[in-house]
Amino acid sequence: MSKRWLKTSWLAEVHVVLVVTLIVIVVNSALALFGIKDAAGVPVRDGSTVPPSAHPVVLEVPADPAKVLEPVTPLPDGVELDDFHQQLRVELRGPSLAERVLYRLRELLMPAVWAVAVLILISVVRVARRGDPFQAANVRRLRLLALVITAGGALGQIAAYLLTRELIGRTPAAGLVWIEFVPPVVPIGIGLLVFAIAEVFAHGTRLREDVSGLV
Repeated sequence: MSKRWLKTSWLAEVHVVLVVTLIVIVVNSALALFGIKDAAGVPVRDGSTVPPSAHPVVLEVPADPAKVLEPVTPLPDGVELDDFHQQLRVELRGPSLAERVLYRLRELLMPAVWAVAVLILISVVRVARRGDPFQAANVRRLRLLALVITAGGALGQIAAYLLTRELIGRTPAAGLVWIEFVPPVVPIGIGLLVFAIAEVFAHGTRLREDVSGLV
């Protein structure tokens, strides 16, 4: 087996992966914001401008939590059932700036939470690369990370659900589509796992301090 795979520390590689992940999240979020920044109008080939309200925003709701309350044939204009991707596509046509902001906010909530989480992880790995990872500062960072993932992830998911319902209510699908609330089990579970790791670090830090005190 190659000695490369037997190395005792992969912190440098982990640090690079985390930085790249953060860059990807930030770039994707910045691109998503373009839907808000073109409030003055989007230039077209003939030199005129097309106001943002002329561009509909599309809400894609997974097929499992989205249910059509009453069978309608055909579906209202702007509502499309995508069997292949198992999702319902709903167009919000002629959206106001406020509606576009709500739409982009819905898209950016969870990326913002994960960006903060990755940033905290980068600081933890950076400290670990310098020497001893069992430090009180890292324990605080890991506890903060657990809080960000648990509270931020849960609140972000709830807010995204409420925004989806608000936006759906402004589309032709209003009254036809029921959006099921999915409990934020995943962020809460990940957050509790990170909190457990933080407590392991706290125990290791106390042991390190006790050993140092005996020397």
